[in-house]
Amino acid sequence: SACCYHRYGEKYRLEIKELQLPDAGEYKVVIKNKCGEKSLQGVLSLSGVADYRKPILKSGLRDITTKKGNSLAIPIVFTADPQPKITWMKDGVALKEQGNIIITESVQDLENGLKEYSYTINFDELQHKDSGRYELQIENKYGKISTTGWIDVLSKPEIIGLKDQCCLPNDTIAFDAIILANPKPKVTWTRGNENLCNNENCEVIADVDDDKYRLVFQCVKSEEDGLYSLTAVNDQGSSTASFHLNVKVEKPTFIAPPEDQLILDNHPVNVNVLAHGIPKPTIEWKKGDERIADGAQITKNEDLVYIIQQSSPDSDQLSSQLEISHFRPSNAGTYTVVAKNEIGVTEVPFKLSLLELAPKFESKFDNAKEVCQGEDLVLQCKVIGSPIPLISWIKDGEQLKPSEHIRLTSSPSGILTLEIANIQPSDSGAYKVIISNPLGEISSLCAVAVSPKAEQPSFVEPLEDVKVSVGEQLKLQARVIGFPAPEIKWIKNGIALHPSTSINFINNPNGLVGLSIDNVQPEDAGVYKCLIANKEGEIEGSSTVTVCAVEKEPEFIRELHDTNCIEGFPVKMQVKVLGNPLPDIKWFNNGQEILPKEGRYTFTETKDNNYCLQIKEANLKDSGLYEVVASNAIGTALSKARLQVALKTDESMPEVPPRFLSSIRDVNANEGD
Repeated sequence: SACCYHRYGEKYRLEIKELQLPDAGEYKVVIKNKCGEKSLQGVLSLSGVADYRKPILKSGLRDITTKKGNSLAIPIVFTADPQPKITWMKDGVALKEQGNIIITESVQDLENGLKEYSYTINFDELQHKDSGRYELQIENKYGKISTTGWIDVLSKPEIIGLKDQCCLPNDTIAFDAIILANPKPKVTWTRGNENLCNNENCEVIADVDDDKYRLVFQCVKSEEDGLYSLTAVNDQGSSTASFHLNVKVEKPTFIAPPEDQLILDNHPVNVNVLAHGIPKPTIEWKKGDERIADGAQITKNEDLVYIIQQSSPDSDQLSSQLEISHFRPSNAGTYTVVAKNEIGVTEVPFKLSLLELAPKFESKFDNAKEVCQGEDLVLQCKVIGSPIPLISWIKDGEQLKPSEHIRLTSSPSGILTLEIANIQPSDSGAYKVIISNPLGEISSLCAVAVSPKAEQPSFVEPLEDVKVSVGEQLKLQARVIGFPAPEIKWIKNGIALHPSTSINFINNPNGLVGLSIDNVQPEDAGVYKCLIANKEGEIEGSSTVTVCAVEKEPEFIRELHDTNCIEGFPVKMQVKVLGNPLPDIKWFNNGQEILPKEGRYTFTETKDNNYCLQIKEANLKDSGLYEVVASNAIGTALSKARLQVALKTDESMPEVPPRFLSSIRDVNANEGD
C-alpha cells in the first residue's frame, strides 16, 4: 500500500513513500513479453535519519603554500539539516573576520529538506601572520565534523622594533628585534666586519619560535660606541637594519674637592671628596709621590695609620674618605687625591699640617688630698698640647714608676691619671706631673696625706729560714704592717736578745724589721723568733738559722810518728784531721792500700776527728813506710811515718829490768783537740 508503480514511456519506477526499516532488502524487476523475459536485481539499504541529515563534507580545507602579498580563496562545501553551528579556528584559537580576512556563505536547498552550504575564506594580500593551521568545525544535532588545512605564507625577512640606545660604561644593555620570515631566517649581528657572536662581551639570544632576537652587551665599554647591523636571510630574500650604541663618557671632575687642614697632634682627621666621571672614576690617595694603601701601618704597635673608605652615591659618582685616626707630626705634608677613568686623570693637591700648641692644663690636680688607709687614690688632670707633650711623674722629688700598686695612664683625649689601689701610709707624699713639649713646660702638684687605720700587726713579707757560713753576715728581715706602730722583740732559743756590738736591730717606718750579725759564728745558730704587738693584737714569726763551717781542705792537726815495736805486740798509729766537708781517710803500707777486710787491722775514728790504725800482733813483715791520705772536694793532705818491728829477744844484749826513761808531765789542751 505504501508502494506505487509509475511508467514514464519506456521507464518504470517503484516508489515507497515512507520507508521503514522492514522495507530494506533485495528487490527484483522482471520484464517479459512473448519473446521472453529479463530481470534486474537491486538491494535497498536503509540508514537512520542522522546519517542523512548530519553534516557531510563535500569539499574541505587543504594545505596551501603561497607567497606574501598574494590573494587566496578557499571554498568549503557540505550538506546538513538542520543548519549547523559554524566555528573557524586558527592555531587552536577562534578566528573572526578581521583585516584582510573575509568569510562568505551561500545555501542551496536539496530534496527532502536537506541543504547544501558553501563557505569561502578569502585572504586579501596575505601576510606573514596569516601562516598557520586553519580549521572549520561544523555541528548540528545529528553530528559534528571538521576540516583542517595549513596555509604557509612564504616571505623574506622583515625586521621590526630595533632602536638606537644610549648607556653608560659598564652598564648591561640589550637590543631587541622581531624578525618575521618564512622560512625561518639565518640572523647575524655585526659591527663592520666583526661577527658579534665571537665577541666575549656580547651574548646573542634567539627565540626562533616567537621570532624574537636579542643582542646583549654584558659590560659596555667606551670603545664599543658605534654603528651596528642586524641581517636576516632566507630563500625568499634578505633584510638588514642598522642601529647605534651611544656610550656616554666624561673625564673625572671633583664636585667636592679636598681642603687644607691644621690638626692637633694625635687628633683624628678626615678628608672627604666627591668625584664625577663617566665611566665612574676610581680614587686613590698619595702622600708626596707615594700611593697610600688602605690600612697602611707605620707605627710599632701596628695601629692603622690610614683608613680609606669609599661609597658610590650614584652610577657616575664616587665618594672617598681618607682617615688618619691619630695624626702625628710624621703625617704632616702635601697630599694628592687622584680620580681617573679610561677618559682621563684629575689630580688635586692639599696640605695637612700640624697645629702647634704649648702645653696647657684644662683641669689640674687638687692642691692637697687626704685619704684613709685602704682606700683607692685617683689623681686626674687634663692637658692639651701639640706636639703631644712628654709626661713625667714625680713623688717627693724622685721619679715615680708604674707598678702593681701604682698605675699611671694617659688617654688620647689628654686625660692623665694616677691610681693607687689600697693606699698605705707609706704612699703619703707630694705627687707632681710635669708636661712639656718644644713650646713650653707646665706642672701640677698634689700633696697626698694617708690617714692610717687601727690594725693588728700582720706580715707582708714573713721571716724565712737562713743558712750562712762562718764569718759571713747574718741578716733576718720581715715586713710588717700595723697601726699603731707595733713593738718588736727578738728571742733566740727562748732567750731575749738585746742590741749589742755584735747584734744590730732593724725597725724602719716602712714596716721593715729585722736583725743582723756582721761576723757570724757557729754559736749564732738556732731558732730566732720575732714578737710583734700593738694594742690591736700580736703576731709571731720565726726563722731557723743554720751556721755552716767554711769549706776547707784537709789538714793534719796530729801527724804520724815513726814507731818501734816488738814482734807479737800490738801497734797503734793515730792522727787527727780537720776539713770541711769531712774528709775521706785511706791507709797505705809500702804503697799498698790497707783494706778493712784484712783481719789483723782495725780502723777507728772519733767524733773529735781522731783516726786510728791498730795492728793486733805485729810481725816482721809489718815493718815499712805507713801513709795516711785525707781528701775532700777541696783538696788532699798526706802524713807518713816508719814502723820498725824487732824480734822478741836479742841474744847479744844482757837482760835488764824495765824502767821509765821520762816521767809523766802536766798538759793543758783545748776542748775538741
